[in-house]
Amino acid sequence: GVTKGGPVHALAPQDVYRPSRADLHSAGDHTLIEVPVTIGALGRVRQESYARLAARYEHRRPIWAPLKRLMANTGLARRVWLDPVSDSAASMIRLYEFMLARDVKCLNVAFHSSELVAGCAPNVPDADTEARVWRRLRGLLESAAGQPSVGFATLSEVAATFDTDRHIDAPVGQS
Repeated sequence: GVTKGGPVHALAPQDVYRPSRADLHSAGDHTLIEVPVTIGALGRVRQESYARLAARYEHRRPIWAPLKRLMANTGLARRVWLDPVSDSAASMIRLYEFMLARDVKCLNVAFHSSELVAGCAPNVPDADTEARVWRRLRGLLESAAGQPSVGFATLSEVAATFDTDRHIDAPVGQS
């Protein structure tokens, strides 16, 4: 749904889908193909439970921010993105392994190209931060490249692979 501050994506499908025309966070018959950024919760709380909590409280910052910190600090759950700016290579590797075990066929690494150059984005202010981002990205990609069930694809290739039955039969990018 949409809340003050923007849409809440927590309960949207985690794999490629065509959204519903009535609700972009549900599968449907829209001509648009959604390739969601890969985000998950790692820890002792089930992914689905974390998603329901996030969907309910994410727009209520006074409640959600301390609850999210408490869950992360106690090891219950920590939200991880496939994003080398915000998460370590080790966390991203754990996330992609978790998603592959859940049979997610398309994992989407997200970052802005400006975040790969020091001083071009506020969260990458200097050369040390730039080097850390590149190390994280390299660690993720090298780990993924070593997996037989992982391939690489552009968004255009994902769209071409997405068949008329609204699913992807095999991991995207595999030959």
